[in-house]
This record gives sequence, structure tokens and C-alpha cells, in this order.
Amino acid sequence: MNALKATKTVSVLAASASAIREHLEDLKSLQLEHGAFYRNDAGVVIFASEENSTLFAPALLEHFDGRDAIVVYKKDEKVYFFATFNGNFIDEFEFSITDSDSNDIERLRRFCSLYPSELSSTPFYSNVNAEAADENSVLLDGIELPLSIEREKGFQELKSLKPVLASELEKELARTSTSKFPLKRLLLLSVIGFFSYLYFPADEPVEVVADGKNREVKVINHYLGLKHFYTDGKRGVSPKPILRDVYQQLMSAKQLRGWEISEVKVVNEGDGQVTEYLVLTSTYGLVAELTQFAHKGKYNLNVSGSEAFLARKIYSESIYNSYGRFHVGTFHNWLSSATDDLWDDVDYAIIPSQSETSSRWQISEAEITFPIFHPEDLESFGSLLKGFPYSFSYLEMKAINPYVDAWEAVVKLEIAGVETNA
Repeated sequence: MNALKATKTVSVLAASASAIREHLEDLKSLQLEHGAFYRNDAGVVIFASEENSTLFAPALLEHFDGRDAIVVYKKDEKVYFFATFNGNFIDEFEFSITDSDSNDIERLRRFCSLYPSELSSTPFYSNVNAEAADENSVLLDGIELPLSIEREKGFQELKSLKPVLASELEKELARTSTSKFPLKRLLLLSVIGFFSYLYFPADEPVEVVADGKNREVKVINHYLGLKHFYTDGKRGVSPKPILRDVYQQLMSAKQLRGWEISEVKVVNEGDGQVTEYLVLTSTYGLVAELTQFAHKGKYNLNVSGSEAFLARKIYSESIYNSYGRFHVGTFHNWLSSATDDLWDDVDYAIIPSQSETSSRWQISEAEITFPIFHPEDLESFGSLLKGFPYSFSYLEMKAINPYVDAWEAVVKLEIAGVETNA
């Protein structure tokens, strides 16, 4: 068991209790039910570990309170390394100096190659004497690191700092969580019940035609195409499972050292197939590690220079088991108001469908542009859509700030229904 480092850390940028609980379920499956939370304006970091362990990172993050810092702490043969840049937890490492094959030693080497400028410009604190190895590195009791001797700070500041004792995560979440939604957002979400009368009418609208010659009766359902849209899982697919799947893959890809996702694209092919495309860029990334990630996620992989292209099919499911004559305008208005209340500067455009539909009903597309979008927003947005008559059509995300995991995003959804309630 580690002395000061968490067994596993998870960053949740959208600090909602539901998003955190989903990660806690994953940690439970790994028998990691204890740990600590660190919260700031950007979200939550979960430090998960075994029972009765102590954790240094949450205490250090509270202490530095947004300041850049590196801490190198040595006790006996153990070394603990911690880094925070731009107010965000970056990583922590713990290893024995006698174990040259330690996984954390290799991770630390790669970490140093990824962040050379940050390491040389960030203040560092250590409980061992630092000596300049050269102008670009220091020796800390025989350990060479790419730090600047001019950025050394006194360890006295940290001497009284006590590690956090790991507590049961579920109880800690219940004790510390607070609502992030202002009143107007709660009111917005409460209007879900208002739409229930629009959902599934008791009687299917049909036309009865009598054939005088054979006395046969033909029942014509002018809304059969609408039924297929919502129930056959081909063109109409539920957004929630798709967005959750993409979010989980993005979180898994963050564990790839030296690889960063720069672009995400997900397309509903319209035949029950949904395809996901990822573009990754490399900075000293290992192709072998990327290959393992691709194999586990069932991606097709193509590496070209410092870029990698991955593609795979995503599981999709139908929206409903039945259908209704949903009023298209009402659901556009609701979704436009919801996204405007929950995200900043969102652009909501309505695009008439080019496909051929019945004169009795239509398909309309919403194109929603988010200037700032975080991976955790995929979960939040999917939950917002759950249970409503929106079909996933398209997602595109482009990274704009890797330090805060910020993206530009465009989401397209289709709504099938009627223009009037008559």
C-alpha cells in the first residue's frame, strides 16, 4: 500500500453528485471505497485508496490554494512527488529509490518529458537538500529532476501539514456535497412533468378505407414512419448511452501518457450504426500503450507521424418502445431554454430536415454550439435529454485548452413529430 499517494485518482470537472457517484461505482468495483475529495471551482478530484491510508495530495491542494507548486518528499527509501499547475491537480508519484523497475519511476520520467517548461518555472519544496546538477536540473539526495535551483522554496512551510486520513467515500460525498444548481435551473428541470401529456396518445390516428368490391377494410396509419423513427433504433437513437460511452472513453484516454485527444467526432449513420472517430497527438507517447488502449476499446488504429486516428462502432439503442405525436416546436423551445440556462453563450439553431417525411409529421434538427464544453458535460447533457424525444445525430469536439480540459463542441439532435397538436 502507498504511504502518501492515492491508489487511483479521478477528475470530475462537472461537480454534480450524480457524475461523482458514477465514478464511485467504478471505484467500488476495484475495491477502492475509501479516500478523499478535493473541490474547487473547476470541479472535484477523487483520491481513492485502501482503508486506513493517508493522502498527501488533498492536503497540499488545500494548502497551495491555486498556486503552482511541486513537492518532493523523501522518507527512508520512499520518495513522494506531487505537482499542481494553474490551480489544477496534475499528478503524484510514489516509489522506492531501490526499485528501478517501479511503474511510478517510469511514469515520472515520462511526466518530466511532458512538462519541461512547467517544471523549470514552478516553485518546488523538498525536505532534502537541493544541489544544482546543471542549469536545467537539480539533485535531491541523489535524485535528479528537471527543476530550477532558483525556484527552491523552504520546506518549513509544509512541516505542520498533516496528510488526510482516507474516509468512506460514499459517506464523505453525502457530508460534503452541495447543490450547484441555482433556483432557476431547478425550476427548469421541474417542467419535465409538464410535457408528459404530449407523450403517448392512447389511440393511434388511422384512416379506415372500405373496399366495396371485396368488402375488405384497410387500416392506414399515417404515422407509421414516426413510430419506426422512435422504436426501431435505426435513424432514431437515444443520446444518453452514446454520450456516456464517449465520456468514458475520453476519461480512459486521459490515462495515456504522452497522448492527448485533440478532436472527437461521432456520427449517426442512420442505419442503426453510430461511428466514433478520435484524433490524438503525441508528445513522447508510446505507440504500444496506444495500441493496448485501441485493442481494449475495439478501435481501428492508424498512426501517422505524431498523430493517431482511431475509429469504432458505438452501441446504440432506440429512443422509445412506443411513440407519440410530439410537438416539434415545444421541444425545440424547451431544449433551447435548458441549454441557455445551464451553459454559457450557447448557440441554438433549428434546421429543417432534408429527408422525405409524411405530410402529417416532420423531422427537425437542432444544432447546438457550445463555445466552452468539458467532457463531464457529455454526461450532464445526456441526462438532460434522457426520456425526451431527441435523437442523436452528430457530435464534434475540438480541444482548445488542455490544462482545464476545455473544448469547443457542436451537437446535432433530431426531433420527429407534428407542427400542431390538432
